[in-house]
Amino acid sequence: MISFDMPPTIQDGSLLLGHQSDASGWFDSYRTSDIEDPLTEPVYSNIKYNIIKSRIISFLSFSDNWDGYGAIKPLHKTIYNSILFATLLPDSLLENLDIDEISPTPYGTIVIDFKGNGSLISVEIGEDEVGFFSEIFGKEGPKSTGEKINPHEISQDIITVFKEAILI
Repeated sequence: MISFDMPPTIQDGSLLLGHQSDASGWFDSYRTSDIEDPLTEPVYSNIKYNIIKSRIISFLSFSDNWDGYGAIKPLHKTIYNSILFATLLPDSLLENLDIDEISPTPYGTIVIDFKGNGSLISVEIGEDEVGFFSEIFGKEGPKSTGEKINPHEISQDIITVFKEAILI
């Protein structure tokens, strides 16, 4: 797992843009916050991040049965976790993410699909866990049915699959 040192507290609670690398230099930047709720944090200067965050927050307006087939609305904690996940992604992944590839599921989770270089990585975020599956160059790749969400780091399994798919 990659661990980020939390930056010093900022009096106004604004998001910070810092630079942190793992041993391979994979992460070129990260966003983190010393406030409790990313739903109410100030606007970050990266326009694409703000668009992604707005898209995720828009799912709060959904009600149960939003699809007409009994779908469960995403809960506040799922929205929160999805924004935290986006906050930890490097800018290179955010910039290439198609906003329409962020969607709620009928199970109350949120899926973010990353596509490129003939590969797909589909990350599903819930109340307590994050899972993923991948197709790398047209073949089934690594997958995870779920692991505990850590608000300070992205799991090494997810990082590895992004590297294998050459999306970074």
